Amino acid sequence: MVNKKIFPFATILAICLAAMACSESAAMQLADGTVPASDSDAAQTETNNSTPKGNATSHSSITQAFLDTMRTPVGFSMGFFELYAPNLLGSQGDSSATYTMMRPRLFASTRTKRSEFQLDYSFGYRQYNRHREVHSDEQSASLSYSYQLSRNSFLRISDEFRSTFNDLSFLSVSASPVLYQPSFTQALYLPRQRSTTNSVQSSLTYRAGKRSNVTLFTSYDLWHYGDATFGDSRGVQAGIRGDFQINKWLFLASSYSHYLNKLPGAFQATQIHRLQVGGFKFKPRRTVEFYVSSGVDSTRFRDRQRTTASYEAGISKQSGATLLSLVYHRGLSIAIGPDGTLNGHTVSASLSQWLSHRVNIQTTSAYTRGTSFSKGTRLDYLGSNAELEVVLQRHLLYSVQYSYISQRGTGLAEANLRLVRYTVTTGFQVVLPSLGGRERGARQPN
Repeated sequence: MVNKKIFPFATILAICLAAMACSESAAMQLADGTVPASDSDAAQTETNNSTPKGNATSHSSITQAFLDTMRTPVGFSMGFFELYAPNLLGSQGDSSATYTMMRPRLFASTRTKRSEFQLDYSFGYRQYNRHREVHSDEQSASLSYSYQLSRNSFLRISDEFRSTFNDLSFLSVSASPVLYQPSFTQALYLPRQRSTTNSVQSSLTYRAGKRSNVTLFTSYDLWHYGDATFGDSRGVQAGIRGDFQINKWLFLASSYSHYLNKLPGAFQATQIHRLQVGGFKFKPRRTVEFYVSSGVDSTRFRDRQRTTASYEAGISKQSGATLLSLVYHRGLSIAIGPDGTLNGHTVSASLSQWLSHRVNIQTTSAYTRGTSFSKGTRLDYLGSNAELEVVLQRHLLYSVQYSYISQRGTGLAEANLRLVRYTVTTGFQVVLPSLGGRERGARQPN
């Protein structure tokens, strides 16, 4: 069981490490690929790259490339998919199931000299092929907005929303890791319940000097589970981070953040204070970054303040053909629900690799393992996703996706937390306008 559980994450980790060795000269993008900047520019502070005018790295997916290169401010796609979902636990029902899915999707994108706005909304309908009366729907939306307030200050806001019914055809999506800001929470997968999640994040970065930056960041999270014991859960985070450039390739960073998880009714709210001091960022090349830090996490548990040492580490690579991020945190985290404060390990990884200007591979994975201070609560969670996208024609996109989840929880509010499941999805999307547009505002060569 352990080997089967770790295999998907180990595979993605191996792919990520292999991607680090890829040549950056393969800067292939959907639209007229850009060549990464040379390492001689690495002496510039990283805030210089925070402007919404775009950068020299590749897009994270064909969808992102489509948003950035649309010739019109609004786009549309219609997708048709077949999904295979074996029942690995052997519970009642079919040993395997197939679903047919239809997913219309709306895109919007606009860009000015100082700002950029993007929206991606989809509505999905799926039907069980053996019993047509069994069907469900889902909605998802992502929004991002960035604005250059002044020469030295930048604002970013993003929102991720999803509402779906957790049947055999649905698996949780692993979020891409955020360097310097590991997640505090791990959402739970509760079968046969509708779940609604929403996450709003914002950051304000100010370039205080030629070599220093200060960033204020906040987030608000909402989780709603249909018939779950804890119903609605809310999380609020606020923090500050400072960066100082010591030399061309070495940076010093420190941060403090506070997270509050509010539960309904008489359940006690959970608070985590996280302090990271003296973190080091190494940038041997402009496109490669390593990060290590240590500090303390503190929370109040059963009327006693508990403090534990914490450690963070991360790897980031951004080149013309490769986007890679790997983040590790050792310390406190929260499993959504009562008595869910855990002390353990959190690992998240993501990779986007362009094999050509028409083929892209994306993988994301998240692993959480921890126990409560009372040792009565334990969670082992692993979620992985891998997707291959191929542009067949200017208006036609083919994709195949593999999703995996392994979840084992004890001592939490919900008893039905043990499951192992995977799905395979394949299908086509018809996209308007075309998938090969030139970036709006880009000058044509003379």
